[in-house]
Amino acid sequence: MAKIVSLRALEILDSRGFPTLEVAMTDNFGRRAKSSVPAGKSRGCFEAWEKRNSRGESFEAQRVSQAVKIINEILSSRLRHFELQPKKIDQFLMKLDNTANKSKLGANVILGISLAAWKLDALTQKKELYQYLHKIFWQKSLEKIIWPRLFINVINGGVHSTSDLAFQEYQIISRSQLPEKTVFAAAEFYQRLKKEVLKELDKESLNVGDEGGLVLAKISDNEKPLKILQKILKGKFKNQFSLGLDLAASQFFSKNFYKFGNKKFKTTQFINYLKNLSQKYHLFSLEDPLEENDFFGFSQLNEVLKLKTLIIGDDLTVSNIKRAQRAITGKSISALLLKPNQVGTISEVLETAALARKNKIPVIVSHRSGETNDDFIVDLAIGIEAFGLKIGSPIRGERLAKYNRLLEIQKGIN
Repeated sequence: MAKIVSLRALEILDSRGFPTLEVAMTDNFGRRAKSSVPAGKSRGCFEAWEKRNSRGESFEAQRVSQAVKIINEILSSRLRHFELQPKKIDQFLMKLDNTANKSKLGANVILGISLAAWKLDALTQKKELYQYLHKIFWQKSLEKIIWPRLFINVINGGVHSTSDLAFQEYQIISRSQLPEKTVFAAAEFYQRLKKEVLKELDKESLNVGDEGGLVLAKISDNEKPLKILQKILKGKFKNQFSLGLDLAASQFFSKNFYKFGNKKFKTTQFINYLKNLSQKYHLFSLEDPLEENDFFGFSQLNEVLKLKTLIIGDDLTVSNIKRAQRAITGKSISALLLKPNQVGTISEVLETAALARKNKIPVIVSHRSGETNDDFIVDLAIGIEAFGLKIGSPIRGERLAKYNRLLEIQKGIN
């Protein structure tokens, strides 16, 4: 039986230039696995807590040296000679933390260790990570890969950008599930989009957001990006992609109203607005279309758009099995986003995915705005046979690491 002999953490930088954790775990046979932990900027208030040096907004407050200290000076010795059984390691960490939101140890501390343990165990079993995860999740060996659809964020708004657009992500969603076909089509679409945008904006008004999507500095009309994308889709890409939105609506909800630009909606009015928007642009999906506490509003919208547009829970459900169960029972969602750092352990991620599978709710595995080059979520999506995968635009190293992992897996299968 493999045992942990070394556990070390290091403070590194994520794709936004903010501190995060890297964790390395070594077993008694000399095998070593590393993980690095992403962080979100648009965060649901029910997500598990990160361990930062303090709660301020300054760079120093965002440091994770205390989290590094917890791993290197406390957990390293507690886990030394621990048998390499990831589920038991996760249980140990959750019991040691013993809080509902991981506020004692920190979700980033817990996830860094959990990720490294699951990766290392896959190495000990001499399996590709996605094969290993599939065997655990489905209780059978992988015979044929079910590729996820790609939800590709090509225009950034909201807190992921410096633009005046209220909606956080304007997405194209692949209709084909083969990575090679989709990835290169998405890259070509992105380059075409840049040229199209530059017809209306000068170069100084075009930037790149946290997740690689374009930032349209002088556009504040939330429908304008949809019109641009729709125009491109009418050409070469007509049968390759659909349109979708991540509204992150909690960001512009205040005092019982949804407010952006000169518009102001009550919930019932906003539901009607979203219905018309979905019909006008044939939207495939709406993620977080309402604020993160409105389970009833979600269910109303889901009923209105039933069988036409996926209603995806992210801030509403935060990968948490209890909130996911509430959303499923109340028919608040027709799809579920899954982000490992929202809960802390891979065991909990798989439990929430299993709940969705049991209730026939499609799962979309997702990155965060503050990413690293860790490509675990690609293997996770394939391992659980996720319906979709969100990994940003096909630019920037931390996003391309994940796109290239998809291509590597397909090439290996071929």
